[in-house]
Amino acid sequence: MMMMMRKMITMMMMSVNQVAEKVEALGGFTLKSRRTLKGHSNKVLCMDWCSDKRRIVSSSQDGKVIVWDAFTTNKEHGVTMPCTWVLACAYAPSGCVIACGGLDNKCSVYPLSLDKSENLAAKRKPVAVHTNYLSSCSFTNSDMQGCDKKANVWDMRSGQNIQSFDNHESDINAVRYYPSGDAFATASDDATCRLYDLRADREMAVYSKESVIFGASSVDFSLSGRLLFAGYNDYTINIWDVLKGTRAAILYGHENRVSKVRVSPEGTAFCSASWDNTLRKMSCWLRNETLMLAKDYIDFCIGIQQTPPSESANAMRRLGKELELQHRSKFLSLAQSFLSTCGSTPEPSACLHSVMALLVEDGKLNWGRIVSLFAFTGVVAAEMFSRELDVESCRRLAETIADYLGAEKSDWLLENGGWVRTSGSLWGEE
Repeated sequence: MMMMMRKMITMMMMSVNQVAEKVEALGGFTLKSRRTLKGHSNKVLCMDWCSDKRRIVSSSQDGKVIVWDAFTTNKEHGVTMPCTWVLACAYAPSGCVIACGGLDNKCSVYPLSLDKSENLAAKRKPVAVHTNYLSSCSFTNSDMQGCDKKANVWDMRSGQNIQSFDNHESDINAVRYYPSGDAFATASDDATCRLYDLRADREMAVYSKESVIFGASSVDFSLSGRLLFAGYNDYTINIWDVLKGTRAAILYGHENRVSKVRVSPEGTAFCSASWDNTLRKMSCWLRNETLMLAKDYIDFCIGIQQTPPSESANAMRRLGKELELQHRSKFLSLAQSFLSTCGSTPEPSACLHSVMALLVEDGKLNWGRIVSLFAFTGVVAAEMFSRELDVESCRRLAETIADYLGAEKSDWLLENGGWVRTSGSLWGEE
């Protein structure tokens, strides 16, 4: 019993990156700006995602609050506030209400409707009046905020401060809960982001580099909690490996301070707001998700037995195989002809890109064609494997699929709900 207690105490005293020493480091990944939402005439000060994974609300120094369709970049609603410097805005979990405020010292809510021509200003309802400006607002189960060096955790029922953390050397600008709710991250003017564990009641990690000298203004976690996105006053977005404590990537593109970063509810993209008057939507993991799906399907087709890594992978196995069985002889004939034409120079994986381009040369990509592409690639991989080509040669076909669908055609995938559709409906089954 004493040995177990000592082990637990030792673990509690270790930092996250010490515990994660044996965890595999993150590989390189490509991030690309997918949308730039232009409409504000001054600094964008805040933004928030709607729970429908598609809409975004933003507020600006120009005194306007805009609701956007992030897929089409269209403005769906707009309201002019009675003040400039609208510092805060938030989407309600229902997606039917937004809240905002700033130098008017008030937090106001606006109900949204399907009528885009409706006068939202007439529906404005102030719900809180402050003695000074409103710097942040959020609905239940969202952020907590500080304007000093402390991060405080409050019991909403009693109104009591139950935990305090004061490791920062300057003001805390933003706080965000870890996906599990057992920890949170902070962003500060001291140019660091920090991770605090509520159960251990202590700081677990500091995310900083000597070259990062400007303050951090906003933070958010990836859906898995492995990545921490942080916006900085030097116009950059740093992406930190939460476990290792190292920087995984740095993003450029904004021309002024990054005021807010938010990951979309389904975790396939994130949006950043800036004082350069723009919001940028970036796709983070779509290529990696496509690569995982393609590798699993190819492994399945060449006989490697393993549990599907996701519901999407399981569905692709079933749909691809169903299509292959319906047209078995045709797929086999096409695969043999394909390999005969390609030979070994260039590799079949290089030739596959030309086949994919031909598949959608009329510009009409749809889920049926995507499933057909997977089915054809699976037959090609199985034929290559039967000719005693190694597993890695077969898996390189997956890289080609990921480059084409996860990068070149990523806009189409995002606009059509990604690999898993809403309400449990999977692609190809509509």
